[in-house]
Amino acid sequence: MTPDLSSYNAIATGLFVKAVIGSDVLLISDYNQAVTINGDTYIGLGEFVGISATTSELKSSSGEITITISGLPDTTLTDILSLPIKGAPITVLRAFFDPVTLTPLSISGNPVGRFYGIINKYTLDETYDVDARTSSNT
Repeated sequence: MTPDLSSYNAIATGLFVKAVIGSDVLLISDYNQAVTINGDTYIGLGEFVGISATTSELKSSSGEITITISGLPDTTLTDILSLPIKGAPITVLRAFFDPVTLTPLSISGNPVGRFYGIINKYTLDETYDVDARTSSNT
């Protein structure tokens, strides 16, 4: 069900990712603050999360989506490598917010499902700056 947004002059949106990896549940968002949706509290990572565009269709079809998480601490890399990430179920929801109060709109159909699938591949990328002796992980 698509929410009726016709009575709003402006809205803000956020994408919310839920991945069940083994016994762990990853709840992240490209929104700028923590938000609770359907009883789950998503960590708002803002610009540290990138989610590729999806195609809106009338019926379900197969497709891919790319989710990027930047700025991973070096200490979590060994934990990530030991998790059964491939094959984990993943859901992406889009929620609509009041741009002034930054609270979710209380309308039917909010949030909307954007993607339901499984993780079929993942990569870890480290960028190392020799001069500054710093690294960043994606």
